[in-house]
Amino acid sequence: MNKLGCSMSDSATLHPPITLRVSPEDAALAQAAKLRQRLRLVPEDDHLPVFSLVADAPMVLGRSTTDADLTAQFRPRSNVNDGRTRRIGRSQTFLQLRLDRLRIDEPDALNPTLVLETPMRHRAAVSLPTQIILAGEYAVSLTLSRSSIKQNRVIDGWKYEDIVRLQGSLIAIPTASFVFPCQAALVVSDVSFEHDRFNLPSLATDANRAPIGRIHRLGGQFWWQEISPAHASDLIWLKPGVALLLAGHPYQIQDHSLKIPSLDGLDDATAAA
Repeated sequence: MNKLGCSMSDSATLHPPITLRVSPEDAALAQAAKLRQRLRLVPEDDHLPVFSLVADAPMVLGRSTTDADLTAQFRPRSNVNDGRTRRIGRSQTFLQLRLDRLRIDEPDALNPTLVLETPMRHRAAVSLPTQIILAGEYAVSLTLSRSSIKQNRVIDGWKYEDIVRLQGSLIAIPTASFVFPCQAALVVSDVSFEHDRFNLPSLATDANRAPIGRIHRLGGQFWWQEISPAHASDLIWLKPGVALLLAGHPYQIQDHSLKIPSLDGLDDATAAA
């Protein structure tokens, strides 16, 4: 099966490797660069969503733009909405994948997240897809994005061995009304983009919609793949400080790093389904 949690080595016996191309310049720079564990795609237009890409679990949800991957803030800005936002911790909720299940950690939240309609008590384990509600009010949908890549990936022009044994990504998208537009993906192998119902770029959650582009996690870096007949096999290295045209909209690629607290010693899961 082509889903998160299955082995790419299993599917490699049925399909030949897929060859992806990178320019010699990108290959040389990417191999010499430090590992990129987090990136943000920030639009020039404030009405478009910010996309946070995470390769180093856990994915962090919280109100802070600097201490979280998914920025959870209510909009429009007002005394009332700012007060609602402050109920959410700066880095409140920590998400990790365990095959096709989700582990949720909240070490010291003043206003616990609701998981399965129950307030969190340090740790929970749930099946996906699911919805959690930060601080009892800010709803976030959590889904597994199935990979469309059934084969091992080979990069033409770069001696790289695809060692990923899991496929797809974990996607976090707010479903609360009137919030700061931000979406996040914990990228295991790749994540696709689509047009949402407003024709704006969005992380892909509907397998029936044609993707407009894809981001791969390869060789400790993030790569952009435009889905078009002319560029179907081309990868572009996502280098901080460079602009990316996403669905016709200019985005700035920004480096992002977080200091993750120790999650050891928390209680065992208090919710399971």
